[in-house]
Amino acid sequence: MPPENERTEVPQRWRDYLSLRFAIVARQETPNEVLQRLIDQDGRTTRYGKLVYAMQVRKEDMAGEFRVGLLSHATFEEIRDGRRKFVECTWVKGYTPDSIRILLTVWYEMKKVELCPVDSLEWTEDMEF
Repeated sequence: MPPENERTEVPQRWRDYLSLRFAIVARQETPNEVLQRLIDQDGRTTRYGKLVYAMQVRKEDMAGEFRVGLLSHATFEEIRDGRRKFVECTWVKGYTPDSIRILLTVWYEMKKVELCPVDSLEWTEDMEF
């Protein structure tokens, strides 16, 4: 434990994730080995650098408006019971002139051996969903 008057630096990646945790209910999951390999090998997922987070979308994630675009590709029931599986990946794409982060979220449907992009959203962290 650091002394009382010493500050502990929080890594930038964790700070990037924390604000999203509360804004859009992002979860920092450790993807299983197959999913991690698909993410790492897909040119579409690596062009923006290191992910802020990746997570599998679950039924409880569908409560807000942020992921509503997935309902154009699958029914709520298909997502709820796991017949259709989606992965959400988010990167920091850049910053506005006011230093507000510009984020890119891409949703992929998990097929047997590939990730198929189904929707994406470029947004700033000051947006409300």
